[in-house]
Amino acid sequence: MLHAKVLNLKTDEFRDVVLSPESSPDRECVIGRHPNCDLILDSPEIGNFHAKIIFQNGEYLLNDLSGQKGCRLNNHVLQLHANYVLEISDALHVGNFLFLIQDME
Repeated sequence: MLHAKVLNLKTDEFRDVVLSPESSPDRECVIGRHPNCDLILDSPEIGNFHAKIIFQNGEYLLNDLSGQKGCRLNNHVLQLHANYVLEISDALHVGNFLFLIQDME
């Protein structure tokens, strides 16, 4: 399980989230605005299927699915459809949301 704190930078709303891609059949969790996403972020800056977190070989990987709106990891712009290893204390920007990775079990 991946534990993160999520802050909406426009509204200052704050919440804790837990994602478990390792327990899903496709071993991934999709983040976006669409109702079928595992983590729904309701904001116009978020694509329907914006990003996904994949569990592979014991690591959590981030994959940007929305090239127009993009993601940043530790303030680096990500390439579309490339996998990036997530670590505890990473900061992930998805649209106007900031994720701080707290723990990985």
